Amino acid sequence: MTGPKIISQETYDEVVVENVKDFDKPLDEAIQDTIQEFEAQGVLLANIIKEVKLDANNEKVVHPVLESLEVIKSATSDDRDEPDCHATTAPVDLLGALTTFSDECKISLPHRVLATKYGAYSYLMRLLKQAKDDGEKLSRGLTAMQALSDGNPDVLEDSGVNFMLEMMECWHSDMQSNIMEVLARWCHSCNIKHEGNRQLLFNAGVPHALVTSLQGCSAQQHQGRMVATLKALRSFTLDDDIRVEIGRAHEHCRHLVEEEGLIAVALQVIKGAVACSMAGLAGEALATLSCVCVRAEYCQQATEAGALDVINSILINFPDSAIINKQSIALIATLAGDDNVKSFVMKSGTPSLIVKAMDKHQLSAGVCSAGCSAVSMLALRHPQNAAQLVDCGAAGAVLQAMKQHQHEKQVQKMGCLALRNLCSRSPQAAELLRLMQADGVVQAALSNHGDAVKDLAKSALRDMGVDVALEERWHGKGHELAMGDP
Repeated sequence: MTGPKIISQETYDEVVVENVKDFDKPLDEAIQDTIQEFEAQGVLLANIIKEVKLDANNEKVVHPVLESLEVIKSATSDDRDEPDCHATTAPVDLLGALTTFSDECKISLPHRVLATKYGAYSYLMRLLKQAKDDGEKLSRGLTAMQALSDGNPDVLEDSGVNFMLEMMECWHSDMQSNIMEVLARWCHSCNIKHEGNRQLLFNAGVPHALVTSLQGCSAQQHQGRMVATLKALRSFTLDDDIRVEIGRAHEHCRHLVEEEGLIAVALQVIKGAVACSMAGLAGEALATLSCVCVRAEYCQQATEAGALDVINSILINFPDSAIINKQSIALIATLAGDDNVKSFVMKSGTPSLIVKAMDKHQLSAGVCSAGCSAVSMLALRHPQNAAQLVDCGAAGAVLQAMKQHQHEKQVQKMGCLALRNLCSRSPQAAELLRLMQADGVVQAALSNHGDAVKDLAKSALRDMGVDVALEERWHGKGHELAMGDP
C-alpha cells in the first residue's frame, strides 16, 4: 500500500498561476480548481499554503512570509547582493519585517514549514546573535523564532539551545522588557511533542534558569511572564513524543522538586496570585504543582508546605471561576494519591468545598471531571472516607455531573470510578446508590461510550450489587511452555 503523494509549495503555486493565466479564471476559482485537481490525484495538501496571493502582474505567487524573511536575511547578511529566496518586494524596515514574519507564521503550520524550507531558522539565529544588546530587536526576533517553532519544534539546534540559556541568564533580572516571557514561550514551543528538545534544554540547565526567573517576579507586575514560565516548566514534565519509546518526564519532575524546589516556589506564586485576585496565574501554578507531584513524598511535601490551606482558600474566595476551581480540585486528586494525605484532606473540610464547586459549575465538564476524580481518589481503599463523602453529598454531585455531561467520555469514566469507590466495601452506600438510580446512569454511560468505559462501568455496577455479565477473558487453558518456547 503506497502512501499519499506529496508536492512542493512551488508546484502548487505554478498550477494556480497557470489556471489564472491560461484559463483566465479569477484567483479564488483558480485556487479551488487547483485544490480539487490535486486531491483527485491523491495528493496530500496538509503542508501547502492554499490561499495564496499573486503579484500585481498576475505573473507569480507572492508569500508575505518569504518577503519578510528576505528582509531579515538581507539585514543579517554580509553580502547585500546575495539573491533573494522567493520574494518580489519586501518591507524596508527590519522590525516591521519581523512583526510580519511572526504574524504570517501564526497563520498555519504550512507557513512555518515554508519559512523553514527557506532557511528561516539560521537567518533568525544570526539576527538574534547580532541583537543581544538591543532589547527591541531581540524581543521581535525572539517572537519570530517562537512563532516559527510553534508546532514545528524540529528546527531547534544546539546553537539555539545555547543562545536561549545565555539570554535567560543575561536577562532574568530585567523586569521592564518582555524578553524573558518570549524566551519562556520559545522554550515551551520547542518542548511540545519533542523529547529530544526536552533533553537538550534540560541538560543545558534551562529549567534552573526558568525557576530563577520565576522567583524574581511579582504577580502584580509580571503576570504574563510568570504564566509563560510556568507553562515552560510544565512542558518538561510531558511524555508526548510518540517517536520515543520511553521519555524522562519522571526524572524531570524529580529534578524540579528536589533540585529546584519548585513546590515551594509554585505555592508562593499561588499565594501571590490569590492576594492579587489573579485567577489565571493561580490556575497555571496549580496545574504546575499537579504535574510535579508524581511521588507520595512529593504529595506529602506539598501538603506540609500548606497546599491544602491554599486550595481551600481558592475554593472559598474564587467560587465563580471554573478554571481555577478545576485546577484546585485536580490538585486535590493528585495529592490524595498518597494515603497519608487523604486523612488531612478529609479533616480539612475540603470534600464539602468540592461538592459545592461541582454543584455551582455543573455545566463545566472540566470541573465535573476533576471533581469525580477527586472523589474517587479520596474514597479509594478508605470506606470511612467514602461514608463521609456520601454524607456531604458527593454521590449526588457525581450523578448530576454524569447526567449533565452524558457525551463527555472523561466525565463518564471518572464518574463510574467515583461511584465504584464510594460503594466498594459498603453495602449501605451501594443500597443508597441504587435508590438514587445510579445503576441507570452507569448503564447509560456504558451504552453511550462502550469499550471506553466498559471496565469501570461494570466494576461500579458489580459493587452496587447489580447483576452484571463479566467477561472471563482468560481460562488458564493452553499448552505447557517448554524450554526454548518464545
